[in-house]
Amino acid sequence: MRFLAVTRNILERSRRWESTFLSTMGITLMGTGMILLFPLMAALWFGDDISVFLIPAVCCLCASVPLFVLFSAGRNMRAVDGILLIFAVWGVVMGIGSVPYILSGMGLIDGIFESVSGFTTTGSTVLHDDLWGMRSIILWRSMTQWIGGIAIILVFISLFPMLGLGGRLMFENEMAGSGSRNFTAKMRDAALQFVMIYGLFSVVFFVACVLMGTDPFDSVCLMFTTISTGGFLPYNDPSGLGAGIYSIPVQFLILVFMFLGGVNFYLHYQRIYRKRDAGYLRNHEFRSMIMLFAVASLIIFMISFGSVGDPNALVHAKDIIFMVVSSGTTTGFSVTGGITAAGGWLTVPVIFGTIFLLCVIGGSSGSTSGGMKIGRAVTVLKFLSLDLKRRIYPRGVFDVKVNGETMDERNTSVAYVILFLFTGTIAAGFLGLMLLEPGLGFTDSLIMSLSSVTNTGFTGPYGPADGLASLSGAAKAFLSLIMWIGRLEVATAVLIFMPYFWKEIFRGRRRIVRTDRDSSR
Repeated sequence: MRFLAVTRNILERSRRWESTFLSTMGITLMGTGMILLFPLMAALWFGDDISVFLIPAVCCLCASVPLFVLFSAGRNMRAVDGILLIFAVWGVVMGIGSVPYILSGMGLIDGIFESVSGFTTTGSTVLHDDLWGMRSIILWRSMTQWIGGIAIILVFISLFPMLGLGGRLMFENEMAGSGSRNFTAKMRDAALQFVMIYGLFSVVFFVACVLMGTDPFDSVCLMFTTISTGGFLPYNDPSGLGAGIYSIPVQFLILVFMFLGGVNFYLHYQRIYRKRDAGYLRNHEFRSMIMLFAVASLIIFMISFGSVGDPNALVHAKDIIFMVVSSGTTTGFSVTGGITAAGGWLTVPVIFGTIFLLCVIGGSSGSTSGGMKIGRAVTVLKFLSLDLKRRIYPRGVFDVKVNGETMDERNTSVAYVILFLFTGTIAAGFLGLMLLEPGLGFTDSLIMSLSSVTNTGFTGPYGPADGLASLSGAAKAFLSLIMWIGRLEVATAVLIFMPYFWKEIFRGRRRIVRTDRDSSR
């Protein structure tokens, strides 16, 4: 304890300048460098090339020291500066994450694609065949999804409070309809508890997976990619999780933890730390999620059973529920390759359309899932129903209520904006792929765009016949961009392309310089 106190005093004296941006970048580089030590140790253990992790780890740690030592976080930060910081952190981390792939022999675009797919928890892959034998690379690939899963939660509960009013409004918009509107005080303190919950779920999954007879290495990789709703598998096999590779109990375990990852972590926080037993069932988004998954599973079962699919009703029902939860949480695991083969039930257009509608809707707000989020979808549906009532009863007074609270017009309009932006981004992604990859069909381009924007990573029977690795470099770079846009909830990401955003950034910089000069006089 005395050592820690002395170290803290030394740091406080050495930090001569205030810069939240540089201080956060120092912490980011230091954290990334330390994380790279884990696959480095794995490379030593498995006999892989350690330089692919040693070089970026040393560079990150050396670059982080002056930033961490000399700069402290500022007291105030504008919303635009915080948003720029989010962009910078994600960009730096994903760039560093691509270095091990590039040093292992992948091209620049392929390495960036694999890194972006990992940190955005998308799960699409262009990993070269010769790298599947490097277990340290497979471990790092899985770790990127685990890091990306917790990062997207911490961004909204830890960084946004630093932005003042603007950050509070962004937090409320992100968590609208999730029952966590009152969770704005001491959010940075609660961040540690969120990390502990995330870690607890990960440890429980790993232990249970090993006890069920799964190889420890596979258990670690599945742990990283399941609770994060990522979807990377530790082997290169299009048959998915079935085909005898993982037992049915392990598949059920994955199913449960995919679902937990897709649930608002604030509800987990309430149950574990606040001991509120009814917290889940009282939340309208959680109830809507259960109902949506149940109805989708029932519809698909009624359409598919008896005509296509497994003749065993229980096995067929298990496969359907697995695919529904995997799609609805935007994880992207497939339970078996047979369902996408000729005659498989997932090749039925109505069924496949239902699956990808679940991908667009996504999981709960404040979860590791992608997509539009169930809370916003329910808000849009409630507002549409309300509008119809107003047409019938023009003098009536109606409100959109969620969890017993009236939703204000701002949050309702945000739900519409997010829906519009998601739809527009998917359309833009489709047009971009049609332009960059003319050989792809209409449906293939649409499904790949939808899969990337929603961070699902699953394309079923569609996409290039030879896999994503056969795409051109321009198409891979474009897919990397829309994966990143989708992970940042589209609305946050598109700000960086707006002229007024940069105008405000530079205007603030000029104002700060003048203030510094005036104070020096």
